[in-house]
Amino acid sequence: MNTLGNEDLGTERSYIVRPASNAKGDEVDLSEFVHSLLRRKWLILGCSFAVAALFYVLTAQMTSYYTARATLMLDPRDTQISTSQALVSDLQLSNPILDSEVAVIQSNQLLEQAISSIGVDRIDALYAEANAPLPPFSWFRSQKPAYSSETDNTAEVDAPPALIPPERVKMNRVSSRIREGLSVRRVGQSYVIEILSETVDPQLSSLMANNLANGYIQQQIVNRREAALRATTWLSNQVEAQRTQVERAEAAVEDFKSAQIISDGASSDIVSQQMIELNDQLARVRAEIAAEEAQVQQIEAVLQGDGAPAVGDLLSSPLFATLRERRLVLLQEDANLATRLGEEHPERRQIASVIAQLDAEMTDEARKVIEGFRNDVRILEFREQALLENVSELEAKLAAISRSSLELRQLEREADALRGTYEDWLARLSEARSQVELQSAEAFLINAAKIPSGPSAPRPKLLTAFGAVLGLVIGLIAALVLETSSHGFARSAQLEAAHGFPVLGSLPKGNWTGPGEIFASLADDPYSLFSERLRQLRETLLSRKESGTSHSYVLLSSVPNEGKSTAALALARMFAISNRTTILVDLDTRQSAIYREANLTMEHDLGDFIAGRVSLSQAIMRGGSLNFDVLGSSSSKGILSDAVKHSELVELVETLKRHYEIVIIDAPPVLAVSDALMVAGVADSLLYLVRWRKTPKRAVKMGLTHLASIGARPEGMVLTMVSTQQDPDYYVRHYNYG
Repeated sequence: MNTLGNEDLGTERSYIVRPASNAKGDEVDLSEFVHSLLRRKWLILGCSFAVAALFYVLTAQMTSYYTARATLMLDPRDTQISTSQALVSDLQLSNPILDSEVAVIQSNQLLEQAISSIGVDRIDALYAEANAPLPPFSWFRSQKPAYSSETDNTAEVDAPPALIPPERVKMNRVSSRIREGLSVRRVGQSYVIEILSETVDPQLSSLMANNLANGYIQQQIVNRREAALRATTWLSNQVEAQRTQVERAEAAVEDFKSAQIISDGASSDIVSQQMIELNDQLARVRAEIAAEEAQVQQIEAVLQGDGAPAVGDLLSSPLFATLRERRLVLLQEDANLATRLGEEHPERRQIASVIAQLDAEMTDEARKVIEGFRNDVRILEFREQALLENVSELEAKLAAISRSSLELRQLEREADALRGTYEDWLARLSEARSQVELQSAEAFLINAAKIPSGPSAPRPKLLTAFGAVLGLVIGLIAALVLETSSHGFARSAQLEAAHGFPVLGSLPKGNWTGPGEIFASLADDPYSLFSERLRQLRETLLSRKESGTSHSYVLLSSVPNEGKSTAALALARMFAISNRTTILVDLDTRQSAIYREANLTMEHDLGDFIAGRVSLSQAIMRGGSLNFDVLGSSSSKGILSDAVKHSELVELVETLKRHYEIVIIDAPPVLAVSDALMVAGVADSLLYLVRWRKTPKRAVKMGLTHLASIGARPEGMVLTMVSTQQDPDYYVRHYNYG
């Protein structure tokens, strides 16, 4: 290879690396989610339609069933005709009781009564007819188990014929089928019970629901009347036996009272009355003593604490009041003199002497009053003692009478108890006789079952709609699985988060068959969306280099067909139209496409320069209509790493930088050939291209790992062939300001 210069190119090269982006590659974006579903809309709609059609075909072959509904209410309100306790108690409605009543309605007894009233043979014939095969799907039966009038689903059918009569076998078979469609349930937390009967005949469904409801109500009335009659008979026997016992007890009490009056004289009632009167008098005396003592204590406390003048409010003595008034007059006079005379003045001293004398007289008067109160207390205490003695005498007399009448009280208690019991039994018997005919059911029919106007099962429209929804869900799941299982990168944020290198730009995909058509479209429509994305990438790259210096860029990718050569051609043109001298170097010598796609023809190329047949100037094709120069191979000419050294490529790039502001290098794919590793480090900046949604994530990781092994780090990454209709990062779908 020719020597291109003696400049000291150096062995170290710095790369500008932006810190890893903080964008979250797995963030939830509603618009991205919607776009991902729109991309798979035909899959979703196809699944929905297919499942809906399947449900419609299947439900069309099912046996029709009709549901009738009767509604009962358990009434917790009592009709109070009498004030006594009901002979047959009403239900204390609670959750367990209501659940029990639901079970009663579904009992075999009520069910068989309802079937018998309709006719066992009629129901049996209806079910046998409804379960006949329906063409054209003779293999398909109803969603209910197949029915046969010759067999029974219960265990009793398997019993020997001699033990179960034919009528019983038929009843078991019919009741089993009716029970399958019978549903009795409580409505919410209310007292309302629904009876739903689902059968193959609309009239049969209505009759069955109404017969069960009416049978339950009638059974309640019959059971309550029978219980009332049994209770009335038992009460009559109890009343007769109790009457005899009461008569004997009352006679024994009267005989004992007569004998006691003769022996004791006064009765215990008279003595008890005297005791009550004495105890009342004793209580009043003790209250008076307590009041007198409290008043004495209060007067003494005030006298000792505040002096005689303060006691005046507690005493009613006229003398004390007179002395107190005189003292107040003197205090007023002394206060007037104090405004102009001192305490030692004769007039004030005379007034003070008189006030002291009055205080002493008031103290003496207060003590006299206190002594009077104490005398009254002593008199009351003497009276209290006399009353206590009288009470003691009466208590002794009453104890003697009580000891002698202990047997009488026992006899009276027995008589009272027997009398009370007898009266209760008698009143209960009277009420029981009146309640026998008043018994009524605790439930009443709110809504009678009507003949259903249409089948309740199957419901083709509803099941078809359900099938459509189910298919829609299946389609959505399938779309999401396909979307999440994509091998490539769908967003710039995902690419940045995965590898830590900034995504400097994204190039949209167009209706082009090759780089040549793209290159032509840039000239024809310089204001297209693709052109604007190229300008954004150009300005981003220019902002990251030093102003006024030349710069070289190498474009790499993981695998072929990622739009690398196209991006190199387009980017070179964008730099050229910005009045920057630009050269495009094609180092993908194994599959060189630049000359072919750009329709370039020349006598010499890069291969001739490497072989030493021509100079570098002769190997470069000058701009012309391209607006930039091109250095590359006109055809595939072997392995670059075998023909040239890394240092020689570095020298080549540095030489080009002295003549051009921008040097763009198109390198081969990293994972395809070994030449890429040699070319990776020859430029100032390395751009790594990744095809949108196509380049496998594993391939990108392996390519970057190979570059890291030789110390090469991309300055940034570029997404290529991005669909503007499907990529959520593209906010401008249709753009042209030309």
